[in-house]
Amino acid sequence: QALAGKGVIVGGKLTCISGVQVKQLGSENYTKTRITVGNAAVLSEEKLNIEGQITALQEKVKQLVKVENLLNTQRRQAPLPPDRESMLHTATREKLRSYGEIKRLQKQISDIDMLIKQNQDLSIVVKGTAYPGVRVRIGSEKVTLETTYVRTKIYVDAGGLISFKPII
Repeated sequence: QALAGKGVIVGGKLTCISGVQVKQLGSENYTKTRITVGNAAVLSEEKLNIEGQITALQEKVKQLVKVENLLNTQRRQAPLPPDRESMLHTATREKLRSYGEIKRLQKQISDIDMLIKQNQDLSIVVKGTAYPGVRVRIGSEKVTLETTYVRTKIYVDAGGLISFKPII
């Protein structure tokens, strides 16, 4: 809550995990003000990192499959020397471990997607005035205020869009 003291957010960038209550958001001078509510930004970054890990593992699996195919072809022609046989077993084991890791990471992405969609409790309550030009991000939705709002709740509605509702 930014209600103690002046309770004003003017200029800069503010990121909050949960809802926000303020007296004033932005200013009459259109001071560049950005406010993000929810952990979608953090989760989206984590998701991108995990997707990168999956891509790297998929490339690794492609290389392991090539090694397996080559060694299996050689094995059909003649018995493999012990070091090559060991290499084949290691490649197979590592490929299976990588598949398991990819599956685990894909589950993590699924969990992150579910968390990002849970925006129903996220809101900004403006007890005074919210000025035009303020950029608002709630969850994964964004909007720039185009008009002045007085005593307003800014939230994501059931349709997934940022909405404005007067408060009493």
